[in-house]
Amino acid sequence: MTVEITSDLKEILSKLEGKLDKIDEKIDKLREETNQKFEDLKEENTEAKVERTEIKGNIKALEEKVSGLESSLNAQISGLDKRISNTEWTNRGILISLVVAIIAGVLKVFGVGVH
Repeated sequence: MTVEITSDLKEILSKLEGKLDKIDEKIDKLREETNQKFEDLKEENTEAKVERTEIKGNIKALEEKVSGLESSLNAQISGLDKRISNTEWTNRGILISLVVAIIAGVLKVFGVGVH
């Protein structure tokens, strides 16, 4: 049993060329989409790098502010320490004077002392 197929070679080639053209179009479309996705990823990466740089700058600025506040607080604490020590000295002197005055008053009330 033999089957005889007759067809025009031109028709077969034109169909093959059509299918190959469709495949080429799909491949080109995929390439364009892939290239676009890579470009988008590059842009996102660049934006992330810029944001990271900005964050580092903000962190450095905050560190400088904290350092400035720390030195300012240290200076204020030092000043308060001096004031407190002066106040303690003054309070101690006042307390001693009051004790001496009370003792002198008690001695005077009892008649002990120099006339």
